[in-house]
Amino acid sequence: MEFLGIGYQEILAILLVALIFLGPERLPQVAYQLGRAVRTMQRYARLVRDEFREELQMLEEEYKGIRAEMEAARAELRAHEAELRARLEETNRELERVRREAQAGLQPLPAATSRVTPATPPSNGSPPAASAATSASSPASATPRESGPPRDPLVF
Repeated sequence: MEFLGIGYQEILAILLVALIFLGPERLPQVAYQLGRAVRTMQRYARLVRDEFREELQMLEEEYKGIRAEMEAARAELRAHEAELRARLEETNRELERVRREAQAGLQPLPAATSRVTPATPPSNGSPPAASAATSASSPASATPRESGPPRDPLVF
């Protein structure tokens, strides 16, 4: 066992030197004063240790409070993130639905194409493409179906 890094042999040597220098009359008084000094130093060390422990506990409590606030903020942000993601997915689905409807509107209907084609060729002898071009050039007599291909829809 060691005390302050000094073994039994060193302590015994120090006590013998103290006995030689101090003598048997003063050695008990010096030992008493030395014991009091050691107790006082231990008391101060204990006070400092307790003070550090109290400060550390206060810091730990403050840390736990801040950490709880951060966890609450993190949970709130995650909730907002989930809400925004849901809104984004809903918007994407709506946009995809509108895009499909727009593309479906661009494709001609099979029944409509059979009605547009005349059953008899025009009487003036021009090919059907030329008669369609002349009918498209006169907007007063044209119906919406014969006015040409539909316009391109707006794509977002």
